[in-house]
Parts: sequence; C-alpha cells; structure tokens
Amino acid sequence: NTLFVELLSKTVMKVPYKGDLAIEMSPPWTPKKENTEVELEPPLATEPPPPPGPPGFIQMDYGLFKGALATETNGNPANYYKNVPSFQFGNFHFEWFLDFLWRYGIEFDYFSGEFPTFSYYREAETTQQKVMTFKLNYRLRAFYNKKWRATFRLTSLSDEFSTTNPDEAVISTNYAGLGFGSRLAWEPHSKLWKPIKTSGWAISDVFVDLDLFPFFQAKDLSISRGTSSGSFAYNWKIGIQTVIYLKWMPWLKRWVLSGFYGAHNYLLKFSGPTTSQDVIGAKSIPENGRFTETTSYWMISLGLRFDDFIGKFFTPR
Repeated sequence: NTLFVELLSKTVMKVPYKGDLAIEMSPPWTPKKENTEVELEPPLATEPPPPPGPPGFIQMDYGLFKGALATETNGNPANYYKNVPSFQFGNFHFEWFLDFLWRYGIEFDYFSGEFPTFSYYREAETTQQKVMTFKLNYRLRAFYNKKWRATFRLTSLSDEFSTTNPDEAVISTNYAGLGFGSRLAWEPHSKLWKPIKTSGWAISDVFVDLDLFPFFQAKDLSISRGTSSGSFAYNWKIGIQTVIYLKWMPWLKRWVLSGFYGAHNYLLKFSGPTTSQDVIGAKSIPENGRFTETTSYWMISLGLRFDDFIGKFFTPR
C-alpha cells in the first residue's frame, strides 16, 4: 500500500516566478582580469625654478666733479704745498650689468684736470691729475621687502699726479691700488623703470659705497720720498640716482640724474733713501716719511640708461 517516487535531480529544476523571494548566499562569480597596466615609479621631487633676477642695463654718465685736496706731511717738506682748496674736473662713468648673467657687471670711472700751481719763483707750472677706477661687480638678490640689495666687487685704482714744479713742495707721483669693496643700496624701483602711460621720474636707488685697497703703492718720479711700504687707501661715497623717462623722445628715453658726495683717502708710508732736488730754496727730504692725502668731493652727473641690448643676444630663449 506504499508508493515510492524518486525525483531525478538532474532533470527537475525550479523555475522562478515573479514574486519569489531569494537570499544571496555569496556574491556572483566574475572572472579575474589580468593587470596589464605598468606601474611607474613616482617622479623625483623637483624644486621650483628660482625667480628671475633684476634686468641687465647699460649706463653712461658725464658729470661735474667738484673737490678739494688736502695733504698732511707731519713736518716733512715733501708735498708741503700740495693743498688745493677747490678744483673742478670732468668725470666720465660707465656701468654694464649683463642680462644673461644678471649677477655680474663691470664699472668704470675716470676724471682728470689741471691744478693752478706756482713755483718758488712764482712762475706758473703745469700740474695735472688723472684718476681711473675699474670694478668687477657681483650683486645679490634683493632682500627685506625686495627693496634692499648688496653688491660686492673687486676694484683697481690708478692715480697719476704730474707736475713741472722743480722742487719738493709739489712732486709727481703715480699711485696704484688693488682691493675690494661693497655697496648697500635701497632700490624702490627697477633700474629700467618707466611710467605706464606718460613721462615721469622716480628714484632709482640710494646707496653707500666703500672700497678698501690693502695693496697700495705710491711711486715718486724725479723727486722721491723713498720706497712706499705698508701704504693703504680707502674710498667712500654716498649717492642717489633718479630715473627720468621721456616717452615722447625717440630712442633716448631713459635719463639718469645723479648726485654724490665722498672722499678718496691715501695713507702713505715711505722708507729707504730719498732723492731731493738741488735747486735754490729746496730742502732735504728726511727718510721714513708718513703722509695723508684726502680728496673730498661732491659730484652731479647726467647720463643715459639702456636695457642690455648686447647681452640679450646671449640670453637663452
């Protein structure tokens, strides 16, 4: 009275209908994809490029050099009358900072003229002086709100003082020095400043200069105070430069009006035998003389300032 029915599992299947409920026992199987992407190494850390330096420029000036020459001989008769309370020379100045090497620049100054000189017999004599300085400059980036800048340099000095005076009262001497110096400048505007719309003017820089010459020699010519040994020289200057931009003027638009005040100081020591002139009224020059020569001056100059059109040819694009 019993009937057994065996269901074949491979042939019977449940067909789902709408409304059936189901519980997912595991996520559906999906085949894994092969990773074909190549892992790249992270790039090396790079610093941002430094900001560009100040522009290069070329400047040429001609000025009026108004000075006074004072000599202290410490009782020595040599150059006893080498004192000029007032004289006036012309001064030429050239300055060039490279555009493609903005830290480096050269500078050249030259002034010359004649002094009124009279001999022991009140005869007019020719006395001239030629002073030349050459500087190799290295300027730093601006600091303190980008308004202050320091510049360091190597400096050479050449000073030729010649006279036809026959005795020791005023003698001919050649000076030569090699040293170093620096400039501290306040630069409220760029060296190549120009107004936006019309003509105008602005302060370019206010600065203090100091040059030291630990290697300094003085060589007398026909009359001699001996051999210069242990001599020293230093120059200082304060100045202001103003840029005047004339937009209506062709080519020559940027002018520079400058004013300076400073001094050249020579501290001279001599040793060894001296040479005196055998003329009436001449005195014998003692050995081991010490002298101080100071040229104090003020100067006003007017010049032109251009962008470094020469250096731009070498600037990498």
